[in-house]
Amino acid sequence: MAFATVAVRPFVNNTSKIGLCFGLLSVLLGAALVWPAHRIGRTNEAVRAWPVAEGRVAAAEVVQRGRSAFVPAVTYAFVVGGRSFSGTTLAFGADMTRATSAEAARELPAAGATVTVRYDPADPARCALRASERVAALSVTGVRWGVGLMITGALSFVACLVAAH
Repeated sequence: MAFATVAVRPFVNNTSKIGLCFGLLSVLLGAALVWPAHRIGRTNEAVRAWPVAEGRVAAAEVVQRGRSAFVPAVTYAFVVGGRSFSGTTLAFGADMTRATSAEAARELPAAGATVTVRYDPADPARCALRASERVAALSVTGVRWGVGLMITGALSFVACLVAAH
């Protein structure tokens, strides 16, 4: 239990305390980045492998949020195994906010259009029209930054523990 003794012992100077706090904070922030980025990335990858069904767009519109944010909103219906389902997700984890209504409208299929719906075979109500390329790239970036922060924090933490002796 040498580590516990070292961790509880008062430190000689404030620099060590600041370094330890920085190290611990970096590890926690890194973990906070890695977990959701990894989870969203895995969901996005799963969507690519999900079975597909033909669906029909019931409604498609651009919704304004705030003064300068526009979001494409869609409702579609599809049938799996004789049961009817509906969905509203374009792509999981994707920030669909756009700067102009025209950009948001480009994301939308037309009302009444036939679309390919990807659905979770364990729960067909969990569905999306596509996987997101942007989410895949952001997920990898989030994991990389998170791991980098965790390594930096761990090294800082260990260096300050060693310096305190």
